[in-house]
Amino acid sequence: MKKSKIVLGKLALIILTGLSLVWLSCDDRTPTKSSGTDDIPVYTLALQSMHIALDQSNNVILVGEDVVGTGSLTRITAQLTDEEGAGLVGRSIEFSAKANGVSTGSFVYVGGDVADESGFVQADFTDTGAAMDNPGTQPYEGVTLTARFTQIGVPSDPDTTIELTRTLQFDVIDTAVTQVWPYRMVLNQDTDVIYVDGGLTKSTYSVTLMNNAYEPLTGLLVNISATPDTIGILSSGYVITDAEGKATFEFTDSGDPDVTGTVSIATNFDHPVYGLVSKAKQVSVIEQQDQTVVILSLTAQPVVGPDNNFVIVGEDVNDDADNASLKVRSRITATVTDADGAPVSGKLIEFFAIFGSDTSTNNFDLNYLTSDAQGLAWVNFYDEGESAIDNIGTPTYEGVTVVGYIDDVIAETRFNVYDQVSDVWPYRLNLYKDRDFINLDNGLTKAEITAVLSNQLNKPLKNVEITFSTNLGFINDVALTDTTGTAVEYFTDLGDPDDVGISTITANYQHPSFGLVTDMLQISIIDPSTSGIPAYIVIPASHPGDIMVTGGGGLESTNICAQVYDENGLLVDVPMDVTFVLGPTSPSGSAFSNDLDSITTTSTDGVACVSLNSGEEPGPVYIIATVNDSISATGIPVIIVTGPAFNIFPDVDITSIEPIGGGFYRMEAGALVHDLYGNPVADTTYVYWSIDVAPADANDTIDVEIIGVSYTNNQNLDLGNYPGMAFTSLIFPSSAIFDWGRIIAYSYGAEGVIVIDSVENDAIMPYYGDDLSLDANINYWDFTTMGSPANITLTATLIDGYGNPVEGGRILFSALAGTIFGANPALTDENGQALVIAQWTSDICTPIPNSDPQLYNNFDASCVAVLLDPLQITSDPRDIQFIRSYQLPAPPLGSSENSVK
Repeated sequence: MKKSKIVLGKLALIILTGLSLVWLSCDDRTPTKSSGTDDIPVYTLALQSMHIALDQSNNVILVGEDVVGTGSLTRITAQLTDEEGAGLVGRSIEFSAKANGVSTGSFVYVGGDVADESGFVQADFTDTGAAMDNPGTQPYEGVTLTARFTQIGVPSDPDTTIELTRTLQFDVIDTAVTQVWPYRMVLNQDTDVIYVDGGLTKSTYSVTLMNNAYEPLTGLLVNISATPDTIGILSSGYVITDAEGKATFEFTDSGDPDVTGTVSIATNFDHPVYGLVSKAKQVSVIEQQDQTVVILSLTAQPVVGPDNNFVIVGEDVNDDADNASLKVRSRITATVTDADGAPVSGKLIEFFAIFGSDTSTNNFDLNYLTSDAQGLAWVNFYDEGESAIDNIGTPTYEGVTVVGYIDDVIAETRFNVYDQVSDVWPYRLNLYKDRDFINLDNGLTKAEITAVLSNQLNKPLKNVEITFSTNLGFINDVALTDTTGTAVEYFTDLGDPDDVGISTITANYQHPSFGLVTDMLQISIIDPSTSGIPAYIVIPASHPGDIMVTGGGGLESTNICAQVYDENGLLVDVPMDVTFVLGPTSPSGSAFSNDLDSITTTSTDGVACVSLNSGEEPGPVYIIATVNDSISATGIPVIIVTGPAFNIFPDVDITSIEPIGGGFYRMEAGALVHDLYGNPVADTTYVYWSIDVAPADANDTIDVEIIGVSYTNNQNLDLGNYPGMAFTSLIFPSSAIFDWGRIIAYSYGAEGVIVIDSVENDAIMPYYGDDLSLDANINYWDFTTMGSPANITLTATLIDGYGNPVEGGRILFSALAGTIFGANPALTDENGQALVIAQWTSDICTPIPNSDPQLYNNFDASCVAVLLDPLQITSDPRDIQFIRSYQLPAPPLGSSENSVK
C-alpha cells in the first residue's frame, strides 16, 4: 500500500491529532427556558472541514481544495462532548449550507447519522455549483456551513431546550475562474554532500506545497523516497504540510563506510483527480576527503542533443527551441590532474554558476560529480530561460561564470547566454580559396579552401563541424573550426578527364535548432594541354567596395572590373571588348566616366575595368558586364553609402517612463541623425548624450543620469531599431520628478565637426503613478447653524509609484458652485500636498417652493483635483454636503417660554 493513502476511518488518530487542523468549538449552553436550577448540562460542539478526493481504490486522500463537480468534495466532522470531554453517543447533529443566503449542496453521512462512541458525526458535502468568495466585497459569497445540535429537555427540567450551533466557511472553486492545478512543489536542501560519519553530517530538506495560485496547502501528506534506498536513511517516509504548506525532513548516511554514492531524494503528492506533482534533489554520501594535491581546469562548449549523441554548436541561447531535445545547453568539462599532469580519479567536483551578481546551484543536471579514470567529469549547464551577456565596455563580467571546486581548489570558465536567437543567428559562413584553378594532374596541384564561421556579432565559433562537397574533383567531407572559427581543407583533381571544367565547392554548417548556413565558390580544373575562347565572365568585388554619396566627405569613385575566362578557367589573354551597363535600380546620380550609364572598354590579360562615380543617393550598384555580345554576368560589386552626420534632432518620450527598482525610473530619449542630403547616417554612428539643468529650473543641479553613448540603428526599449535613429535612457529617482533638464545630443560630422542639438523646450521628468487623492477638512456644512459663507480647506496629495510624496506637481482644484482662493493651480510641497480654500455661500441651497415654514434644498458639491503636467491625472471626487436646516423662531420676550421658574 502506498504511504500517501490515508483512510479516514482512522480519523480520530491521524486527522484530528496528527494534522492539527483547526476546530471551531462551542462550550456554552443555550437553554430556551430556565429550570430555576444549576443542573443544566454543559455540552461542547466542535466542527471541522477537510477537502478530500478518492483514489482508484476508494481510499480517501486529503487535497487542497473543493472544486466544482464530484472530483473533490468537503468532508465535515462534528464532535459533541460533555463537560468532561467524553463523547455523547447516539446524538443527532444536523448539517446545512448556504451560499449568498441561498441553500446549496447536499450531505451524505459517513458511518451513520448519529454520533459514535467518541461523539463524532461525519458527512460529505457535495456541491451544486461554484461558490467563491470575493474578498473585496461583503457579505461572504462562498459556502457557509452550519452544524446544529438540539436537545429538548434536561434531567432537571423537561421544558428546557439546549441548542448549539457552529459555522465554518470554505470555497467551492470553479476551475474556469481560478486555476488550482498544477500544484506547485518547491524542494530545498541545505547541502548536497554528506559524509559517512554515523549521522554527524546530514542533509536537511524543506518541501513547500502550493496550488497554482500560490496559496499554501495545509495538512497534505507528501511522500518521500530515496533512490537507491540502501545508501542512507530518511528521517521519515512522509511528511505533513503545516499552515504555511511546509514540512521538513532529514537524510543521513547509513553508518557503513563501504556504502557511498549519489542518492536522489524525491518528494511527491499524488492527487487522485489531477495527477502527480514531484520534485527531486541529489545528495552524495562520500568518505572523508584525502589530502591529494590536485589541479582543476574547466572548459565550456554549447551542445544540442543527448549526452551520448550531442552536436557541438556555437553558443548558448535561452529561447532556442520549444522542443527540449533541440535546446542548447553548455556542456562543462572538468579535468583533474596531479602536479605532474597525470589524471586523478575519484575527486568530487562541486559546481555553481554566477549570473552577474547572482549565484545559483540549480542550473545543473548535477551540481557535483566525481572524476573518472581519465580525470574527467562532465556536467550540463541549463540557462532556465535567463540570459547573461558580458558588456566588454565595463570592468565587471556580466556573462555566466561556472565555478568548480574540489575542497579549496577552484577553477572557472566563462561564456555568454544570449537572450534571443536573433542576437547570434543567422551565422556567417565565408568560403575562401588561394587560387582560381588547378591542373588535371592526379592531385599534384591543389587549392587551399578556407571556411570561416562567425555569429551575428562577428564572434568566431570554435570546434564546430563544417561539411564540404563538390560536383567535380575531391575535397574531404568534414573539418572542425579552430579557436578563430576557421576550418581548412584541400581541393584536388582525381585524374579523370571528365572533371575538367568549373567545380562548385559548397560549405555548410547545420545548426540542429536554428537552421542551415552555406557558402560556395568555384575553381576550374583545367587541362594544361588545351586552351579556349571566352567561356564566361565574372564581376569581382570592387576595392574599395563602399564609396560615399557626393559631398559625403569620403571616396566618391571606384573601379568596376570584369574578368573574362576560357573553358579551362584561365583568363583570356587576347584583348576583348567588354561592355558595362548600370542596372535600372542603381542609386540616383551614380554613373560611369563622363556621366554615362553604359561604357565599353578593352580587356588586358583577361581583365577590363572602368571608373564608377557616386551620386546623391545611397544604395547598391547593380552592374551588367557583357563580352562577345552573348556572354554576360551580373553583380553588385560596390555599395554607395551615406555621408557623415550633418544634422541631429533629439527628442524624449515622457510616456515611456517605467520603474526599474530601488526608487528609480527610466525614460527613453532618441535622436535622428541625417547626412547633408537628408539620408540616415550609417549604422553604428556614435551619438553622445548629456543633460544639464534647464535654464528655467531654479535648481543648480539635477539628479538625472543619462546613458552617455549610443549609436544609430541600436535597439530601443520596445526592441525596435531604425536606420539613422539612436536611442538612450535617462535614469532618475522619485525626488527628481517634475525637474526640468536640457537633454543634449551630438555626433561628429565631416572633418570632425561636432553636430549638436538639444531637445526643444527642454524636458520635464514625468510623474509615474496614479495616486492623486483629495481630502476636505469638513464634509458637511449647515449654513443655518454654522454660518455663511463656508470656508473649507481642500488638500490634494500626490504619491508616486514607489509610495513617495512628490514635490512640485501643479494641481488644479475645482469645486462645484464654489470659489477657490489662493494660487490655483497650486504646487505640491515636500509632503506631496497642495492646499487651497474653497468658499460656498448659502444661496446654493435654493428654496423649496410653496413650503411653509420656508425650507431649502440640500446641495452636494463635488470637488476634484487635477495634476496638470506633463500628463493629466484626476483624483476621485470629494463630495461636501451643504444644507440650510429649519430653525424655530425665537418666542417673544416676556412670554412664558422665556420666563424663569
